[in-house]
Amino acid sequence: MWIIMNNCYLCRQVLSKENESVEHIIPNSIGGRLKSKKLLCKKCNSKLGTEYDSEVSKMFNASMIISGVKKDNNKNLSKEKFYDRNFNNMPFEFERNKTGIKINFNQIIRNKDSISVSGNKKFVEEKKKELLKNNTRILKNESVNVVNEINLNREDQIDKERLFKSILKTGIGFYLENKNNVEKIENVIENLSQENNFNKLKNIVEVRETKRTNNNYHSLFLFKNPITTRITCYVLYFSKYFNNYFKVELSKNYIEKNFDFDFYLYNLIKNTEEKEISKKIQYEIETMLNKELENKENDSRELNEVGETIEELMINMIITNIL
Repeated sequence: MWIIMNNCYLCRQVLSKENESVEHIIPNSIGGRLKSKKLLCKKCNSKLGTEYDSEVSKMFNASMIISGVKKDNNKNLSKEKFYDRNFNNMPFEFERNKTGIKINFNQIIRNKDSISVSGNKKFVEEKKKELLKNNTRILKNESVNVVNEINLNREDQIDKERLFKSILKTGIGFYLENKNNVEKIENVIENLSQENNFNKLKNIVEVRETKRTNNNYHSLFLFKNPITTRITCYVLYFSKYFNNYFKVELSKNYIEKNFDFDFYLYNLIKNTEEKEISKKIQYEIETMLNKELENKENDSRELNEVGETIEELMINMIITNIL
C-alpha cells in the first residue's frame, strides 16, 4: 500500500492532521472557493494570508460590497470606509443593506489634536455647531464635496510588493493543485519568504490590460508552453469591474512537446464554480493550441512568434467571446 505524503511548499514540513490547513487558492477575503489541504501548513498559511492576502482584500473590498459576494463562511462584507485621493482624501463609506448599496460621504474623523468634518453642507454645519457647543475648538478640513463617479481601483493605496506576493501565491497554488511538480517552481516560491524584493517580483508578476466582462468572474488560466518553455499562470479577479489581469511567470523549464492548459472559472453572481464550462473551455483551448503547434512545426520563425503571443490571444478570446 502506497502512502502519498504532501509537504508544505514553503517550509517543506510534512503535512499531517495536526498541521494541515485549508488554503484558499483565490483568497477567501474576496470570495474565493477553490481550496486545498495539500499546499501549506497552518503556520505558513496564516503568515501568508495575514501579510499578503490582506492587500488583495484592501484593493477589492468595494467590489465585494457592490457585488454582494459571500466569503466561504457564507458571510459577506457589509461596510467599508475608504479614503480616495480623487476626492481630496475625503473619507466615505460603502454599505450594503437590504435595499441595496448606500454611499455615505458624511463623516467625522477624530485625530489626536484635531477633528475633520466632511460631507454635504447641512451635515457639516450641524456638526460644526454641535462640536462648538461642546467646547470643541479645533475644526479642520471642513469641506463640502460633490462626487459623480467612484473609482473602485485602489491600486495607488496598497503595498504592491505584498499584493504581488499574494498573486504569486495564487499562481503557485493553482499550479500545484493541478498535480504539477513543485521542483520546477522552487525558484519563484522562495520569493514569498524574501523581504523588500519588489524589483525582483516585477520580473515575475506583470499587470496586463483587457476588456471588462458582462458577468462577474474570478478566473485562473495556466499555460505550459512548449515553444517558449515557460509555465505561466494568469489571474483575473472581478472581471466585470476591472479591466486588468495579472501574468505570473512560474518557470522557464517546461520540456514537454505539447501545450498543456488548465482553466478555472468562478461565477461571482451565482456564487458557483462553473466546472462544466471550465472543462469545455479547457479542452477546446488545449486542442486549438496543439493544432496550431502542429501546423507551424516546420517554420521555426513563425513558431516562435506564435509561442510569444498565443497565450494572451487565447485569454482575450475567452474574455471577449465567452465570459
